[in-house]
Amino acid sequence: MTTLTRCRTGNRWFVRNWKSRKRSLTPPEGCTGSHPAIHTVKCIPQSADTSLDGCPQRAAHLVMKVLVADHEPVWLEFVCTHLSAAGLQPMRVVNGERAWSVLEERDAPRLAIIDRRLPAVNAIEICRRLRARGDSFYTYVLMLVPNAFRVEELVALEAGADDCLAKPFSQEDFVARLAIARRILDLDHRLTVLNGRWRNLLDSLPFGVATVDARGILKRLNATFATQMGYTEVRSLIGQSLTQVFQRHADLRGLLEEVRWAEPFNDVEVQCRGVIGKAHSMRLWGRPLPPNDEAVYEIVVQESLPTIGG
Repeated sequence: MTTLTRCRTGNRWFVRNWKSRKRSLTPPEGCTGSHPAIHTVKCIPQSADTSLDGCPQRAAHLVMKVLVADHEPVWLEFVCTHLSAAGLQPMRVVNGERAWSVLEERDAPRLAIIDRRLPAVNAIEICRRLRARGDSFYTYVLMLVPNAFRVEELVALEAGADDCLAKPFSQEDFVARLAIARRILDLDHRLTVLNGRWRNLLDSLPFGVATVDARGILKRLNATFATQMGYTEVRSLIGQSLTQVFQRHADLRGLLEEVRWAEPFNDVEVQCRGVIGKAHSMRLWGRPLPPNDEAVYEIVVQESLPTIGG
C-alpha cells in the first residue's frame, strides 16, 4: 500500500515520498522550466466571472441600464430624464419590493439609484441584502436621502450604499454623482475583461489547475481539471472535498499531509475516481500558496501517459 509518513532527523523535517512517487521533475506538457506552470500561472482572485470559481459569465453592460426606485413622481421623472439625456436606460419602480426583484434578475442593472424611504422594502434593507449576497460582480448604489443630516448618510453608507445625495438636489449635483458612479463601474468593467482573459488562458491549458483549503475542499479550478475528473461543469466540483476525486485513501492522506505542512511535491501518480466511479491514473504537482483567506494550496494535474509495453 502506498503511504506517506513524516519523519524528523535532527532539526529538519522531511517527507518520505509515496512509494509510487517518481522523482522526475518533468513538468506537464505545455509547461517550461524544472517545475510545472504552478509557479508561473497563478489562480486569479475571486472574481467576477471566472470559470475558476464556477460562476456563470455575466454580460457587462456597463451602466446601460439603471434602476431608479423612488415613490415620488416628481423626483422619479427628474432622475429618469437626466439618465436618458446621458444615454442610459432607466428602469422605473415605485416600491422596494419591485426594486429588489429587478436586482435579483440575471441581467440586473449595475447602477441602482434608490430613495431612502421606499415603501414595502426600504433602501437600507435593499443595500444590506445586496451586500450580503456576495455577488461576483459589483452593483453601485446611489441612495437619495430626505435631508442632509450626517446621520442619514452614515446609516446609508454602513448599510452598503456607495454614495448619498440629499433631496432636494440640483441637476449639477446629480450629474456629478452620476459621473463618479460611471467611473467606478467603468473600472469594474475593465477588471472583468482582464479577468476574462485570464479565465480563457487557464481554461485552455492542457493540464488541470485547482486550489484547495486546509481541509482539502476545492475552492477554484479550471475547466481542464473538471474535464479530467469527468465533470462537464466547473460548478459541480466547487466546494467538494478531495474525497470526491481520489480513489485511494492513501493518496488523499498523502496530499492532505503535504497541504498541512505546506510542502511542495512533484510528479506523484495517484488514482482518481471520476464522476462515474471509474478509476484512472493522474500525475500531480503541488505548491503552497501565499497567505490568503481562501485557498492554501495549489495543484496541477495531468493525465498519466500509458507506459510502453505496459
